[in-house]
Amino acid sequence: MKTKILLAAAMLALITIVSCKNNEDQVLAVRLDKTKLELVKGESAMLSATIVPDQDAELEWFSQDADYVTVDKNGLVTAVGLMKAAEDSEEVVPVSVYVRYKNGADECKVTVLPLPTSKLEIVSETELVSINPGESVTFEVKFYPEDADIRTVTWSTDNAAIAKVNHVTGQVVGVVPGLATIKASYNDKIYDDIRVNVRIVEATAVEIEDQSLDLTVGDKKRLRVVFTPSNATDMPEWTSDNPDVATVDKETGVVTAKSLGTATIKVQAGKVYATCVVNVK
Repeated sequence: MKTKILLAAAMLALITIVSCKNNEDQVLAVRLDKTKLELVKGESAMLSATIVPDQDAELEWFSQDADYVTVDKNGLVTAVGLMKAAEDSEEVVPVSVYVRYKNGADECKVTVLPLPTSKLEIVSETELVSINPGESVTFEVKFYPEDADIRTVTWSTDNAAIAKVNHVTGQVVGVVPGLATIKASYNDKIYDDIRVNVRIVEATAVEIEDQSLDLTVGDKKRLRVVFTPSNATDMPEWTSDNPDVATVDKETGVVTAKSLGTATIKVQAGKVYATCVVNVK
């Protein structure tokens, strides 16, 4: 009887050992410490996996698409690029990273966030760019890091009366001679600026459309002037050699007939001038 009891105990112990060994071989679940993860492009994070029942094992890690998110054999996840919902969409969708061992597996959805710009630079060979009135120049911007995803700036000028700028395209147009500062801004802290000099363009010739004019006392007539080149910036100044007969506004060129006689109206632009003879009848 004692022998049978000892034999039964030995068999029970053997069954218990085999049962425990079978349970160790059977994986009921693999669990990750994170099921969602957000990483800025270029960042990395470590995932940790737990096997149920607890046991040492070499886990298999893989990514849904390694073009956007990678994972190494130790669970180190790296954000590589932004997966878009569609080619023409700005919506970013998550990429799944999986861990697996035998019949157990788990998933973590990784969303890659856009890499922001940390610095920008207006592309120019010189710190001062010169243009003529009416001429234009379009500036481009270099972004840092070079693979930054958000690459938009807002353009502004500190003096639109001298040089105006398209706030979207960066095209600058000269208005009148002077200096203006053009600024490209990513935000309040990240920006660059450049000085624009709108040149003085001297007139090489000037002509009054009416070289002679007949008026009666009390008549008014505005004389018009043509510059060569047409974008000359010299301000014309008008004078009359006989204001008792005809006066002229020195800025506008408006002639007023005062009394009978003849007067010569002169317009001076820089070093050149032209005249118009006014006969008041």
